[in-house]
Amino acid sequence: MLKTKYLFLSLLAVAALAGCNRSSDPTEVPGRLSFSLGGLVESVTGRQAETAVPASILITVKDGQGNLVYSQEKLNIYPLGDGYITNPVNLEPGDYTLEEFLVLDSAEAVVYLTPIQGSQFADLIPEPLPVAFSVTADLTTEVTVDVLPADLGDAAKFGYATFGFNIVQAAYFRPDSTTGKDAVFGLLVPDNNYGDIEDIHLYAWTQNGDLNVNRFVIDFALESLPDSITIDSAFLSMYFNYSSGYIAGLPGADGHFGDNAFFVESIVEDWNEQTVTWNTQPATDTTGRLSFPASTSFDQDYTRMDVTDLIVNQYENPGSAHGLMFKLENEVKFKVMFFASSNHPDETIRPTLVVYYH
Repeated sequence: MLKTKYLFLSLLAVAALAGCNRSSDPTEVPGRLSFSLGGLVESVTGRQAETAVPASILITVKDGQGNLVYSQEKLNIYPLGDGYITNPVNLEPGDYTLEEFLVLDSAEAVVYLTPIQGSQFADLIPEPLPVAFSVTADLTTEVTVDVLPADLGDAAKFGYATFGFNIVQAAYFRPDSTTGKDAVFGLLVPDNNYGDIEDIHLYAWTQNGDLNVNRFVIDFALESLPDSITIDSAFLSMYFNYSSGYIAGLPGADGHFGDNAFFVESIVEDWNEQTVTWNTQPATDTTGRLSFPASTSFDQDYTRMDVTDLIVNQYENPGSAHGLMFKLENEVKFKVMFFASSNHPDETIRPTLVVYYH
């Protein structure tokens, strides 16, 4: 029987409060996931592991519904005592599976990896992939992940099609009052512009007996993305505006209210943050619009909304890419959504877009 040494890696899922706790629903509090590596071992060929010093790892993670959360996400590794540790990544509390785990050296060659269940080398470690773990808002969860030296055999023996991979990079957009471009406008005041306020709220409510409807538009600087990339995924996060001055004016509403499911549509006409109004709102493409469900609590944050299709289309068609419009699915009374704009003084609740690409 072939015997080999393997390296135990400690996967540490840390559920920590991010900023102030604005919600009573713990499922809305993001957690953090980090990886720590223990002492390195000798490979099966006799090569000393110190000649293959880990520089980074690649992880693929799915959520409890099988949706891809991270696809070969690259995390740098830093020395810590006798081992190594990565910077943390954010995850919402919930159940997950680790689907791929590869350790790279400074030349970005695979030097260690975890075999997949059913592969020839799966029996050499106690728990091959996928490895299940959970992130919670009030506990620290530690999961042990085992790896083998990559020179033990070819990729197929580990259950991988190839040792080749794409390094997935991320572009992070969280504009402020200077760099941001967002505005809200309303039906009852069709010539008014609200491009400088801290709110971008969806709204269908009566005012003095007349129905008013609000929509809002937002644009991110996708032109800053590198040329000729492939976008793997894009996630948009919109946060409840806990300091909105408009909430007090709505009787019975402490925040989000009503059957407030909403659409997100691609904008196909140019618009100006300081002049856009209800009467001059830009045209949108409704064929590829996305639908998001009604809120389940008055202060719900909508984090990591999958807007990949919209962002890919805008990146590939820059001439007709002018951001996103948000509108209620059913613009009848009484319903409202209170989101913070890029003008909000609390930077942690400004609109945030993350684009993963290679």
